Amino acid sequence: MAGIEILNHDVLREIFSYLDIYDRVRMGLVCKKWHNVVEIMMGSIRKMCLHVTNDDKPGRFSQIHHNVLEISTNNPRDLKKPWEKFANNLNEIQIKYISYKRMLPNFYKLLAKSTQLKYAQFMCLKLRSLRLLLEFLPTENLENLSIDLLEFDYGGARPEWNHLIGNVLSKTPKLKALELNSLPISKLSSIGGMETLEALFIQMKALPRLNFDMNELRNLKTLCLFCQEHSLADITELMRKCRKLHNVRISHMYKLPEDAMNEMISLPNLRCLHLFMTSNTCDWHKFSNLEEIKIRNFQWLQMTRDQIISFFQRSKNLKYFDVRSGRHYSFNRLVHQVIREIGYKNNKDFWGTRIEFPDISK
Repeated sequence: MAGIEILNHDVLREIFSYLDIYDRVRMGLVCKKWHNVVEIMMGSIRKMCLHVTNDDKPGRFSQIHHNVLEISTNNPRDLKKPWEKFANNLNEIQIKYISYKRMLPNFYKLLAKSTQLKYAQFMCLKLRSLRLLLEFLPTENLENLSIDLLEFDYGGARPEWNHLIGNVLSKTPKLKALELNSLPISKLSSIGGMETLEALFIQMKALPRLNFDMNELRNLKTLCLFCQEHSLADITELMRKCRKLHNVRISHMYKLPEDAMNEMISLPNLRCLHLFMTSNTCDWHKFSNLEEIKIRNFQWLQMTRDQIISFFQRSKNLKYFDVRSGRHYSFNRLVHQVIREIGYKNNKDFWGTRIEFPDISK
């Protein structure tokens, strides 16, 4: 993420003088007063982040690391002046769990003036809080947007939210990564703003169809889907159109069709594959050139020793391997045995750890 220009020395001094002088600052040492930090930094801040939360963390925490000034707060006073004056310097904003009235009004004004934002993450307890944050969010320079609703009982999909999310995305010409979790939307069709996406994360039970314009997702490199009700035809078409995918993670699609699996197997650049609770049609041994594979399944096709060995022979760059069945322990033992045979010494630790396999194809 590109940083902004070095912040003015006087701007830093005013920010620091506003905050409590006993706030902690981490920079390889602990400083007692903010003006000491200013002298040490010599105006070297290139990126500025503001994290707001009302969880059980201390009132404030500030740190400076790798030319980044990061300030976390659950004090509403910190969102009043002079922060509005410096809003245009913010690169990143994370909002977690705030919903009470004493903090949000101050933050809306700050957010509206943060026109240089490249990363925004909202985790909200209530629909109303999230709606207001999205309405004030500057989107012209946004590259990464994460929206997570923590209000579990919202009564299902709401049509007005289709328009709200679509309106936000249509105004993000530079958006590269989008994460949508537990939102009350029923479709994502014809919303625009998807052509620049390189990473897409979706976790929504209320979304029955993806309804994407698949042609807008041709530049997608990372796809994460954690849902149950998505149309299986959508998944197959998505794999067919998004040929640049190198990272695929799918969970809770119990009837993942064979056509979708075949399209995944044929992806030319696929390097990372995670499948959880999908179906018994996962022929993972057919994949080639993977660097990372992690699979959990309820049932498995019976794979032979030769099929498993063949997978490792075609996977010269494999660094992470974690494939096991919850029911078929004989399958797990077979994989363990194959791993020992190909020369991996620390077999007891190989589940879920990064390992280097010898080249057994010679």
